[in-house]
Amino acid sequence: MSHRFTHQWPWLNAFPKRHILAVTSTLLLLLVFLLLISATEELNRETQRLRSITVNPPKAPQLVTVDRQAHNTLAAHMQKLQATYFADDAHESPDAQGAAKLAPSAQNTKNLEAKPELDYLRVQKGDTLSDLFAKEGLGGKWVLAVLKTEHGKQLKRIVPGDRLGFALVNETTDASTKKLSLLRYYTSFTNYIEFTADENDRFTSKAHSLNTEILHQYAEGRIENSLFYDANKAGLSEKTIMEFAGLFAWDIDFALDLREGDQFRVLYQQEFYKGNKLRDGDILLAEFTNQGKVFRAIRYEDSVGNVGYYTPEGLSVRKAFIRSPVDFARISSGFNLRRKHPVLHTIRAHRGVDYAAAPGTPIKATGKGKVKFIGRKGGFGKVIILQHGTRYTTLYAHMRAFKRGLRTGSRVKQGQVIGFVGSTGLASGPHLHYEFRVDGVHRDPLRVKLPNAHPIAKKERKAFLKHSQQVLAMLATQQENMQIAINDG
Repeated sequence: MSHRFTHQWPWLNAFPKRHILAVTSTLLLLLVFLLLISATEELNRETQRLRSITVNPPKAPQLVTVDRQAHNTLAAHMQKLQATYFADDAHESPDAQGAAKLAPSAQNTKNLEAKPELDYLRVQKGDTLSDLFAKEGLGGKWVLAVLKTEHGKQLKRIVPGDRLGFALVNETTDASTKKLSLLRYYTSFTNYIEFTADENDRFTSKAHSLNTEILHQYAEGRIENSLFYDANKAGLSEKTIMEFAGLFAWDIDFALDLREGDQFRVLYQQEFYKGNKLRDGDILLAEFTNQGKVFRAIRYEDSVGNVGYYTPEGLSVRKAFIRSPVDFARISSGFNLRRKHPVLHTIRAHRGVDYAAAPGTPIKATGKGKVKFIGRKGGFGKVIILQHGTRYTTLYAHMRAFKRGLRTGSRVKQGQVIGFVGSTGLASGPHLHYEFRVDGVHRDPLRVKLPNAHPIAKKERKAFLKHSQQVLAMLATQQENMQIAINDG
């Protein structure tokens, strides 16, 4: 015992030094324990407070969506649009096939042609041709009979969403005597193949195409409520609105970037049969003015039948990355190297963007790439890191769950769902933390310039520029005609 302590408290000399040290150590440990309990309780209270804030986010002040049901419909379809209409693989792109696989409804089909009453079945995932025949009570001999015809091979390529119509004859009350008299298979909205039986149950096949008329239509409008509400008000169908939004998904987040006063113009096709509208066709030119900046997309089919959308100068509207990994989510925290951490209450760099969304909201890969890491990583909780080529990586953190089947090395497509929003790790509530890195350096995902896809091929450039001028002239003419009609009205 030091002389200073024994001088101030002489009674300490009565106790052995080891007893005094033991008591002192115990008191210090008890003090640390009490401080930890206090800090934990304070952290829990703050976490609960932040959770309540995140679960009930304030509405964006710039724009109020008045038609919530319609707006949600657009949000629900955006993911499907990203994954199919602009898919990388040609077999998933309707335009690359030359005709969309748009199966008509049974009612529309009856109106198009006066044929025997047909019982229509839509192909579901996992269905085989034999399954569809069995649903109609037809055995394997009928499947073989239609496959032997000239066009029978096309029935081997049925995909989910296709529609087949069956005309059956039952000569007796016995269900086992059902006979197939006619089968109709739609290869597109206006093209179909008919398989017709003779009196000996032998089939012949013939391809049919409806003589339809293609007309150009024009619509324009101003954003006052939401893209879906105002575009529908301007006369655009749900299908055309979804395709329009998908054209600009690489540059515009229609939940976060939209402002009152933004404008849109679209020149598109409509298909008619005997004066009756069948469907909306392709968008020929789309234009959207967002916060004063004009975006344009022109449809072009090259000399070998490939279809894409380009700017008037010939640059692809597609980019290697889409802007947002979560559809119609609210940004709760931006890129900030001096941000105060909401849980730790310390200054810690926030090298990404937080998207507040409901638990279970799908998370999309913003670019085509390969899974570099999938699993738990400290405060990030459940996380996926994607490698895109040699220069780019993206990180998705605090996920509730991963998309089934993903593992390290898995290949993913742009727009593919890779997981779902959660609050794992050090998270104050359900949200996605998204990071974008170039050559290993963190960049602000909202401001980084995204690399473009390939421009129009050099051998196609001259033809494209001529086409671009023609379409832009058509747009100007339609706009003038609409203005004249408005003034006269």
